[in-house]
Amino acid sequence: MAAKTSRDIRDSGHKDQPLRIHIQNGPPEPDTLVLERPRLDKALRSRDALKGLEYSISVDDGGDQLPAELDAEIIITLAKIDVAKARQVAPDLKWVQTTFAGVEGMLEELPRGFSITNASGVHAEKGGEFILAAALMLAYQIPQFATDKDDKAWQPLFGPVLNTYRVT
Repeated sequence: MAAKTSRDIRDSGHKDQPLRIHIQNGPPEPDTLVLERPRLDKALRSRDALKGLEYSISVDDGGDQLPAELDAEIIITLAKIDVAKARQVAPDLKWVQTTFAGVEGMLEELPRGFSITNASGVHAEKGGEFILAAALMLAYQIPQFATDKDDKAWQPLFGPVLNTYRVT
């Protein structure tokens, strides 16, 4: 199945109106991703296809998460939300995009014409590169070099080349 685009969710009555998106940030915690208007405006200006897009932003404060009323066709959420409630506060809602992988429990029954999509696999390439880097680091005993450096010791380490290892 082809990936859904914003054009796929538009019904004939809204095609001449700007696409309306709501961004739901997760609870504000240190070192968490928060989508903020200045950065989003800058990113959107650089993409012609998204000009005229209307969006609103809210932050999960640990309460009800979503505003009492939403004029949105799409919700992009960085937090788990109650999709049934989201559909109540946003009657035109057609699509929820999460930034995480597990969406199975977000809605018991998927209504016709409604989509929930996730970010499954978005970090696969970077994760694979990290695993390769970590395996190389361990194969070449880099942690021992770091320990020796802290101990101000120089102990040459010799090991086999990688093609002598077996990965299972």
